[in-house]
Amino acid sequence: MNNSNLDIVATLGKRYQVYRKNMGYTQSEIANLTGISVFTVSSFDKGAGAGLSLSNMIALFKAIGQGYLPNIF
Repeated sequence: MNNSNLDIVATLGKRYQVYRKNMGYTQSEIANLTGISVFTVSSFDKGAGAGLSLSNMIALFKAIGQGYLPNIF
């Protein structure tokens, strides 16, 4: 299996969307919690987060819980 970085980010974004919804968060709520625009949250949800910075990605995951990240933040 040879996934490109774009494929990995796209898959991660789509999985994030499922988890975010299962946790009961809207895109607006995540934007408010993180200070990231709704547009950016929406783009990541759709798998188009290739330009997303690492710090924003960490903020997105922290907003929905530590389930995807080790407890180092």
